[in-house]
Amino acid sequence: MQIDPELYKQIKDVIENFPPYPDLDALIANGDLKKVRGGYNVLSEAGMEAIKKYLISVTAPHNGKPAIFKLSRKRKSSTF
Repeated sequence: MQIDPELYKQIKDVIENFPPYPDLDALIANGDLKKVRGGYNVLSEAGMEAIKKYLISVTAPHNGKPAIFKLSRKRKSSTF
């Protein structure tokens, strides 16, 4: 089964131009994010813009607690 050349080109462009992983330490230092148990709290629009492409889970706010955002992380390769 062949992939349409136009679709292949679009997929290749997305992979090649995917934004770099955000510098979480800098975002925390600037006050855009706050590290909490289980993830991060977003404190500004800049923080949300920086992490939105890497979100894998959001815990909805409840009982006055803010939402918790979990991010995908690059995994270290392990050797056996």
